[in-house]
Amino acid sequence: MPKKAQNKAAAWDFIKFLTTTKDMQIEAFRGYDAFPSLIEAQNDAFIDQPIEYLGGQKARQQWKLAASKIPAMAVDKFDPVATEVVNAELENVLEKNKDIKAALADAQAAVAKRVRR
Repeated sequence: MPKKAQNKAAAWDFIKFLTTTKDMQIEAFRGYDAFPSLIEAQNDAFIDQPIEYLGGQKARQQWKLAASKIPAMAVDKFDPVATEVVNAELENVLEKNKDIKAALADAQAAVAKRVRR
């Protein structure tokens, strides 16, 4: 959410409503193929319907199986900072032939510096 957003409380309530309400997740799933994060919403019969543009496959069943194998991860407010720094160093390795050990060391130092601000 942008820092300068004018209606943060309402926006947060809306986000919670969309992400924690089974019926809303099923509606988004049926209307937009937005795969639901709530496991109970993943049990809707819509998951068993074939998808024409995928040759009639029941791909949503495969999506459900794949999603069930994704482990839960802790999220930190500094994750975007680390992602940005690591991606920049990866580009240095791939595009500018930077030494991998040097890139990792630089990334570690840059993340540490940026999260201390």
